[in-house]
Amino acid sequence: MKTLTLWLSGLLLASLPLKAETIVVPVAEEARHIQVFDNDWVQVYEVRLAPGEGTDFHIHSVDQLTLVLTASEGVTQVLGEQAVTQSAPKGTLIYSPYSTVGPFTHRVMSGQTSALHVLGIALKGDSGGADRERMSLPDQQQFAFPQGNARRLTLAQGESRTLSPGLVVALGEGQLTQASQSRDLRSGELWWLSEASTVTNGTESPMPLIVVTFLP
Repeated sequence: MKTLTLWLSGLLLASLPLKAETIVVPVAEEARHIQVFDNDWVQVYEVRLAPGEGTDFHIHSVDQLTLVLTASEGVTQVLGEQAVTQSAPKGTLIYSPYSTVGPFTHRVMSGQTSALHVLGIALKGDSGGADRERMSLPDQQQFAFPQGNARRLTLAQGESRTLSPGLVVALGEGQLTQASQSRDLRSGELWWLSEASTVTNGTESPMPLIVVTFLP
């Protein structure tokens, strides 16, 4: 339980000593958390840390999915506790019920030789009182959480799939086409589908995706 908690927000933190007056900010005000999307269902932050870079202490207070976008090793430090080195493979998903278990305050730092790239997907739906964290490794195709479901899939070259409304996240670089609209996507870039849509892989290589759908 404790080990999983340290990965909860999708970041990895710094082992620097605490200052006499430690600054703690809401996640929305932490400089390394860049908001990339917001609607009635989710608020998505992207975090990119170069080797050796770290965040400030910040507070997570709503439920979150964390998506690891690079195989990473780094350090995470919960406020008031010792820093711990952790690692996770690319594609790992972590569900954290912060609204039930209480606010979570930490900071993270990438390793000295590896960068860190994660998405934090803050969930606006009701958790139904969920009180435990859940983790899904990259070889698990489906991942259920109280507000919805995440599904991993890979589109072959030229393959089309009809996807349910929700959040589509690219795990590689490529192009997706929906009707007459095409989008070039990089790893970690997302596309919100407001209705069921048929999408086609327009690249010459397989396109790995994570599709997150939400309960009404």
